[in-house]
Amino acid sequence: MCFSIAPEKDINVLVSQRAPIFALVRSDHPFASRESVSLADLAAWPLAIDHQGVTIRQLFDISCSLEGLVFEPVFVSNYHAALQSFVRLTDAVTLTGYLTVRSRLTPDGLAAVPIVNPELHQRTLQVQTMAGRTLSQTLQAFVELLTGAIHDPALLD
Repeated sequence: MCFSIAPEKDINVLVSQRAPIFALVRSDHPFASRESVSLADLAAWPLAIDHQGVTIRQLFDISCSLEGLVFEPVFVSNYHAALQSFVRLTDAVTLTGYLTVRSRLTPDGLAAVPIVNPELHQRTLQVQTMAGRTLSQTLQAFVELLTGAIHDPALLD
C-alpha cells in the first residue's frame, strides 16, 4: 500500500482511491471551523511539513510554484507523529491525508480541513503488486482486508 501521484513501470494497481491533502490544525484554530482553506490562507500561519520526497511535500511544492507562494516552514520532519504533536501544541498548520489522522482527530483535539487547490487532490492511495505476480490465497485475503479498510476505515477500529 502506498501513496502515488504517477504510474510506475512493472506495477499492477489492485486498488486505487483518491487521497486528497488536508490542512491539520488544533480544534480551536480559526481554520478548524472553516469548510475549506486555500494554500494562500496558510501563509499567515506557522507551517510544519514533511521532508522533500514525500508525496504531500511534492504536491505542496508544485502547488506553491503554480500559485507563486513561498513558505518558510518552522518545522520539517519525516515523522508524521512529530508534525501532529507540533500542531497540537502550537498554532501551526501541517498537511496530511485524512486516512492518516481520522481516528486521532477527536482524541488529540485536531481538525482536518479540506484544501481547495486542485493540485493537492492528485494523490491516490493504492494497493500495488509487481506486474505478473500471482498472489497466494493468504495475500489475496490480505488485499481484500486492505481494500475493505480503504473503502471503510471504521473496519479497523
